[in-house]
Amino acid sequence: MNAKKTLYSCLLVAALIITTGCSRKKSFIYIPLVVDNPTYALVQTPSGLQSGNVSITYTLTDLDANPSDVMVQYSVDGGANWNSATRGDGGEGTVDLTTSKGGTDHTFIWNSLIDRVALGMQDDNVRIKVTPFSSAQGFAGTSNDFSVNNVQPPGNRPPMAGVTTPAGIQSGNVSIIYKLYDDDNDNCSILVEYTLDTGGNWQIATEGTGGEGVSDLTASSAGIVHTFVWDSLTDGVATSSLENSVRIRITPSDTAPGEPGFTDLFTVDNRSPETPANPSPYDGEINVALNTILDWDNSARADGYYVFFGNSSDPPYVSTVSDSSYDPGALDYLTSYYWKVIAYNAAGNSSTTLWSFYTGEPGSLVWVKGAGGISGDKGCCVSAFPDGSAAVAGYFSRTVTFGAGDDNQTVLSSADNSADILVAKYNPDGTLGWATSAGGGVTDIAIDIAALPDGSVLVVGHFEELGFMAPVVFGEGEDNETVLHSSGYYDMFIARYNPGGTLAWATSAGGPEDVKGRGVSALSDGSSLVTGYFRETVTLGAGEDNEAVLNTSGPDQIDLFIARYNADGTLAWARQANGTKYVYSEGIAALPDGSALITGRFGGPSTGNATFDKGEANETVLTSAGALDIFVARYNSDGTLAWAKRAGGVEVFPFGDSAHDIASLPDGSAFITGSFYDNATFGLGETNEITLYSPNRLDIFVARYNPDGTLAWAKRAGGRSEGWGLSIAALADGSTLVTGGFYDNATFGQGENNETLIYAVGPSNEQDIFIARYNPDGMLAWAKRAGGSASDHGKGVAALPDGSAMLTGVFWSSDATFGPGEENETILTSAGEGDFFIAKFNP
Repeated sequence: MNAKKTLYSCLLVAALIITTGCSRKKSFIYIPLVVDNPTYALVQTPSGLQSGNVSITYTLTDLDANPSDVMVQYSVDGGANWNSATRGDGGEGTVDLTTSKGGTDHTFIWNSLIDRVALGMQDDNVRIKVTPFSSAQGFAGTSNDFSVNNVQPPGNRPPMAGVTTPAGIQSGNVSIIYKLYDDDNDNCSILVEYTLDTGGNWQIATEGTGGEGVSDLTASSAGIVHTFVWDSLTDGVATSSLENSVRIRITPSDTAPGEPGFTDLFTVDNRSPETPANPSPYDGEINVALNTILDWDNSARADGYYVFFGNSSDPPYVSTVSDSSYDPGALDYLTSYYWKVIAYNAAGNSSTTLWSFYTGEPGSLVWVKGAGGISGDKGCCVSAFPDGSAAVAGYFSRTVTFGAGDDNQTVLSSADNSADILVAKYNPDGTLGWATSAGGGVTDIAIDIAALPDGSVLVVGHFEELGFMAPVVFGEGEDNETVLHSSGYYDMFIARYNPGGTLAWATSAGGPEDVKGRGVSALSDGSSLVTGYFRETVTLGAGEDNEAVLNTSGPDQIDLFIARYNADGTLAWARQANGTKYVYSEGIAALPDGSALITGRFGGPSTGNATFDKGEANETVLTSAGALDIFVARYNSDGTLAWAKRAGGVEVFPFGDSAHDIASLPDGSAFITGSFYDNATFGLGETNEITLYSPNRLDIFVARYNPDGTLAWAKRAGGRSEGWGLSIAALADGSTLVTGGFYDNATFGQGENNETLIYAVGPSNEQDIFIARYNPDGMLAWAKRAGGSASDHGKGVAALPDGSAMLTGVFWSSDATFGPGEENETILTSAGEGDFFIAKFNP
């Protein structure tokens, strides 16, 4: 009976047994059979007397025709013990063999001589067993007994070789490990050959260096290990493409040739290395740091690299390195460098590409643009787009030309020569994209701006309308022109502008006293989070479903508010934090989940309290240590409080500590900057608690908070006089950019490797601009100054994806110098009572 019929019979009997055993109630149970049919092996018995390489023919049968591996074993005691059979030359191997329902024939060559069968006398009880394996072990097939005789003639017993297959991909000199067997212990010579077609065509293998040669090699009945080194490169193997069908044959001889040994298939790759790629600095990069390390991707098959580096376009060889980097040492400033890298291995060298870069300094100026008229013009805030462009907002008076000489040059004029709102977009190269204005009242100022991914922007600030003045007009002459009226003194506005600069919508919030918007941050769905402060009463979303009226607890008090606006400008919700006297919110940063971080200051003439989320589960009361202290708070996406923290020290009103801006990372970490008087403690009672000291009145601080509100670190910067941190931006890696103003001089990163002392160039009563970058751990990366003989200061900073910084602010100097001593040094001259600027700095 063949294998197929046997299987069907077994299944039928099993089914009958099951159904019969369930028949007491004269019913049948149907049991579906899902069978992964095993593989059967049927082994033919070799006929006649065998010796040396024995050809074993067998058949693999599988109803599913699944490929199968096999294990081949031999027995010399009638099947009581089985040993692994050594494969000889030829045959089909033991893996991934075809099967079929009707059976597929295969051949295995058994090297009975290496397995030392029948060396002393003829053995008539030899059997072969073949066990198949597919998804599981199949049914083994066993031959009948047959005879093997490997007895050598009297006088000399020929040697044998057993060869080990090299592991992994080989190249150049390939070490071949083998054993020499000889029952007479005769010394042997060997013939080493290789094939690239599994054994059809054998060629003599060239001997490389480091082996034992091919003659006078010791052998024994137990086998002695030797090494032959094959120079595969000289033999031209795998020089143009990878070869994975290589085998080695070693034939030993004493007075006569013996039994050869063979490797299984292995792989050789003698191609030269790939060309080095992805250089850092990248080709054509400018403003490269003076301490840069040259770096490139590892090249496949490279043993090492030849590095060429210098100031000419044909750079000289400078070094051989084993890994993919090279330190050229200290570089010269404002210098062009050229370099190339050649990868090498035993097969030869790679091709190469010439690269170049130009040195500068971290934080060096890329460009700066100014705009102004005879009155005051100021950039108050800036926000960056992913493409490297930036939106800026602030205010201007009278007539100002933006983008002078650019294709999009725009002249703006304020109403009644008063201060009007400015909103503009600048392209990555510093040319003007567009500029627009809004105004009509007495003093209309944009304080903060947020860029949206689609190119639109959100702007927040305040406006004033007295009885004899006109209301504020946004998008004048456009389809969405909006007129806003002040309900008291200053009212807050929030407006959204389309990517081209036209108005999408504008709305306001106000009350009988001052209401000022101080910060805005955008969410990915187009909604926004806004913060500010008010005196007495504020109404947000007037006339809408979610209208909110907030009140202070006394007529002379100032409270903060935080609100969320939908993408269409309607109010979603609003909350407040109130205190015994003053609670000012100065900045806000949105998180991806819709929650928000805010910062500012609170207190009173002596001390004061601030209550966050009054009457709610997480109500938190902060008490200032002196007149004014710093707060940081996180609100959930529904407006409930997550946590609130304070920082500060003891001081006398009107001096105090204040945070002016906040930035965040997607994980909820927060960065704040501002100023402190005399001393300020951050993270009180926590592991990282630190007290900063100002030896000269008012100094700059930068601090990082963890997502749970605990302090990560806090740093001070300052000098002989006063300084303020006014704006902060976070980069994706956790670095931060900070700007503001300082008098006289200021030291950043005191005691650190990158400690930097900068000086204001004007009189001691005039301040200059600073911009600084801090690493994620709070250590200073670099600090720069800009300005001239009059007062100049940075008001807003934004981070670009590549680590560059966009900076805006105001300068009064006739000689405001940006990037002093650098390649792109630029001097701006103020036309009046302070002019607007926007600048870009390298990472």
